[in-house]
Amino acid sequence: MQKIENKRCLAQCAQLSTLFLLLISSAASASDHLPTQLTLELGFDELGNQSQALYTDSVLPHKLRLSLAASQQKNSNSNAKQYAINLGSDPFAPLHLSIGYDHWQSGAGFEINSQNLLIGINTEQWYIALSPTQREMTMEVRTRQRSRRTISFSATGLTASLRYFTPRGWQMGLRYTEYRYTENLTQLDPVRSPRVVRLFTPHVLSQAQGLESRHGYLDVGFPLKTGYMALTLGQSQSAVDGRRTHIAMIDHYIPLTEKWEMGVGFGQQRFAGDPITFANLALTYEW
Repeated sequence: MQKIENKRCLAQCAQLSTLFLLLISSAASASDHLPTQLTLELGFDELGNQSQALYTDSVLPHKLRLSLAASQQKNSNSNAKQYAINLGSDPFAPLHLSIGYDHWQSGAGFEINSQNLLIGINTEQWYIALSPTQREMTMEVRTRQRSRRTISFSATGLTASLRYFTPRGWQMGLRYTEYRYTENLTQLDPVRSPRVVRLFTPHVLSQAQGLESRHGYLDVGFPLKTGYMALTLGQSQSAVDGRRTHIAMIDHYIPLTEKWEMGVGFGQQRFAGDPITFANLALTYEW
């Protein structure tokens, strides 16, 4: 058994090493310079929910790029946190490759760990990419004793992206993602399976509604005299109860100086009821 695990470990290491070599070779044809960026973003909605996020995208040797992100979402019931790391080649090179890891925790007994790989191809006016994802989820179960008990399940996903660029600076993108879970998540729907309310807290069940079976986005971006505008429409479907969430966003990016940029956005999200309005403010410094 130990020999099998060692072989698996060696195989994974070999795959990662091969991918790293591909990253370096693909970066050889990258653009001469892309700036390092640091972004702070604040968000809130009409229900009183708040979020803070910090992103950094820096240049490494061999023209590789390292992206780090940390965010926090607060509401009356939880204090969710998310951390992400991504290593990739120049996104504008003919061949774009990246690998990433993401950790999300609700702060109340629900965690998701994700690993992803992205392979993209750039032409003069098109960008095409595929990104397989592996997710591992852990949910805390209620017990009569004070001991902590959890259940785990996993999912595989695939994202397909297509983007078109025009010589005048306009661009349009499509992105579609679909997930396949190892368990039947309809069992987490209290309407279909009332007994789950005895196994999980209301907060965990509420967070589970956000596990998607699929989602898709359409966005259009265009330059303005005052900066750059992006419009986004999206729809997702819950893997638990099948209900759909619709989202519409507008973002305006305004250059303040040669090194500073401000982003202002707002939108609405509709899920089984009245729409919820949200807004965000971002400040980016690059060097």
